[in-house]
Amino acid sequence: MMEAILNQFKQVAPYVVIGVKEKVTAAMSESEVRAVIHEEIVAYFTNHSRLAIQHMTLGSNDRATFASVMYELLKPLTSRVVATTNPLYEEYVLRSGKTGARNYITNA
Repeated sequence: MMEAILNQFKQVAPYVVIGVKEKVTAAMSESEVRAVIHEEIVAYFTNHSRLAIQHMTLGSNDRATFASVMYELLKPLTSRVVATTNPLYEEYVLRSGKTGARNYITNA
């Protein structure tokens, strides 16, 4: 359980560190630093929740525009993403000869 929590935190940590570095000073106590870290983690998830809610309230044309803009913003990061395949999905493809998320999820 703790390992799963730590793995999730590792995914969030790079984004939290940015805000923490901006706020923490050498004069701060350990408890003050922990409070800043906590605030940045909460802010990270709050911002993502707001983004998800805003996205759900968009119409289909606005969603398409939003997706296009986000694609262009995130495109530079794609070179750093390591492509992986779920081993269970690979096993499913070999076993069934079928591909696609829908087939895999429904085990069709």
